[in-house]
Amino acid sequence: MPPRRDSGFVLVVVMWVLAILTIITMGLVDRVMLDHRMAYYALDQDRAMMMARGAVQRGIVEVRNKAFKDWLQQDEINGTTHLGQPWARPKNMLDGDIFSNEGMGRDICRYQIEDAERFININACAKDLLENIDALSSGAQRAIWSRRTEPTHEMEGISYFQAIEEVRYLRDVKDDDWYGDDKKTGLKDLLTVYGGRINFNTAGREVLRCVPDLSANAVDALLGFRAGADGELGTADDQGFRDYGDVSDTIGLQGDDLQALKKFCAYRSTYYIVTGVATLQGGKVRARCSAVVHVQGNQAEEVAWKEEPLGA
Repeated sequence: MPPRRDSGFVLVVVMWVLAILTIITMGLVDRVMLDHRMAYYALDQDRAMMMARGAVQRGIVEVRNKAFKDWLQQDEINGTTHLGQPWARPKNMLDGDIFSNEGMGRDICRYQIEDAERFININACAKDLLENIDALSSGAQRAIWSRRTEPTHEMEGISYFQAIEEVRYLRDVKDDDWYGDDKKTGLKDLLTVYGGRINFNTAGREVLRCVPDLSANAVDALLGFRAGADGELGTADDQGFRDYGDVSDTIGLQGDDLQALKKFCAYRSTYYIVTGVATLQGGKVRARCSAVVHVQGNQAEEVAWKEEPLGA
């Protein structure tokens, strides 16, 4: 019997069907593999965030320890806050002292504690200090002072700044004011919404230069003493002043400089920012969270919490 004419057509159809099924199967496999990787990524993201939260909690314990020690040794250290104290040293919890870093490679689980009162509190600073900040135009100064002294809406109370980012969006604050330039330090590196007076034991040069009637020589003397024997700020041998009398006795600060320090600055802090950062997969997965901690007596309590999954 001669072969049927449509047999070749059937073979072509079967081959096309097989090709289409192969493509669909490969697509499904790729989708499954992608879902698998996404699931592992999400799991690692959750793990990294849990690590970052744990790092923050460990940092909060450090702040509480400081508060309790200060309370016990009040007559000796007067509750002083300075950068030579143990709390000021960042700590990687995977360095082997707290947790083993076996199998973690170059990943980290680190906490860092910062003094929130090393900046100028936009909600509490004196008007003449506010007017001495170069990055604030006169219009921005008026807007900030009005926000602090007048209700935003009728029948409402004063609405203080809850975050310094709110200053960024005032009408008279430009990008150069916020980020800074070659001639002036940006507002983001000068301001805070926590605490009271500036801590002269932790404040940077740019912040101290904003203090009215505090001379450049006085700022140099303060920072020079704080730097310790190695002459570098932010190292283990940093020092701090016990009180205003200690400043006068140690570096000879007198007159207007000392009065300016007493009016605008302090030597102890009650607000701290604890930041935890964790990574996995060699740094491809990252997470960060932070807490603001308020010290009252021998206690330290969280007043704010923020989480940021940073991704790859």
